[in-house]
Amino acid sequence: MYDIGIIGSGPAALSAAVNARQRNKSVCVFGRSLDSSLLFAAEKVDNYLGMPDLSGEEMLNQFYAHAVKRGVEFKESRISQIISMGDYFVINADNEFFEAKTLILAIGLNKSKGIAGEMEYLGKGVSYCATCDGMLYRNKKVVVVGENEEGEAEANFLADVCEKVVYLPLYQPVLNLKETVEILNGKPKAVIGEGSRVTGIEAGDEVEVDFDSGVITNVTKGTTFQGQAFPEFMQKIIAAEGLVNYINQK
Repeated sequence: MYDIGIIGSGPAALSAAVNARQRNKSVCVFGRSLDSSLLFAAEKVDNYLGMPDLSGEEMLNQFYAHAVKRGVEFKESRISQIISMGDYFVINADNEFFEAKTLILAIGLNKSKGIAGEMEYLGKGVSYCATCDGMLYRNKKVVVVGENEEGEAEANFLADVCEKVVYLPLYQPVLNLKETVEILNGKPKAVIGEGSRVTGIEAGDEVEVDFDSGVITNVTKGTTFQGQAFPEFMQKIIAAEGLVNYINQK
């Protein structure tokens, strides 16, 4: 029986595991492979103290190596059942059963289905944190797509970093945007790419574009995109070099 079973294998899970080992607890992390983490696909992470200029993959590998060095055990599996036995828990990991006195759930964000091309270009122009990746879009044009008012905070943050920020709200009313942020109406449909990079966004007939910027995808709470001039011959396709999907979970 383990002292602690941790469900999930992302940064939060690995951090919890290392801290538990520091307290001399036996720990097993149950989760999928490291490449299933959203962080794995991050092109660059440059705001983590002491670990500059790393890709998400490099950072996760360092986290994993640290945990292994501290004696954390890992079971790559999908958890189908957790049973409370009163003073301990039974974990069903791909029909293997493990016992733990305490559980930590570090299962991360609930990833929505998204739109066509979104997962295909994850890490190739699509990423999942505006505050983490906003610096990659310094002095560039950005569109923030917000499903609710939480997206407004992301647009305001990027307004201090980017050349131009346009906000595409999927709700009304919009109340708390900085004066420098413009509002755009439309609905995202697909991420368009060429090879290993994003080249545009298909947004549908309802999109209104009056500037030379790009747009778009649709995720749980809000999304940001960096774009450039779109083809005049096809206003359904809006050109973009990359986009940053911001997902916020209450």
